[in-house]
Amino acid sequence: MPKAPSAAWLGALKQILPEAGANAVHAEHPSFRRLYNHLVDAEKPGSGLPMEGRLADIRCANGKRLGPARSKRLAKLIMAGREQAFETMSHVTTSDR
Repeated sequence: MPKAPSAAWLGALKQILPEAGANAVHAEHPSFRRLYNHLVDAEKPGSGLPMEGRLADIRCANGKRLGPARSKRLAKLIMAGREQAFETMSHVTTSDR
């Protein structure tokens, strides 16, 4: 039975981030398109923070911030072209989670 798009998006986030971080990002941005649009808006001149800075402030269930390293990794994957995304994913290890 196929997963709902929201469940598939959460599963993809869990492959990139720890579970608490993935759940926090999913709660804030329940779809890929919503997160992508958020990052595109953050890249516009005069928006203030860099795009990954806006993700860094998302709070996880344990009260911790997502943080600059995880938010930068997520933003880089979301905004990457096809070749860049595969290259980035090959560097993600289980020790980063």
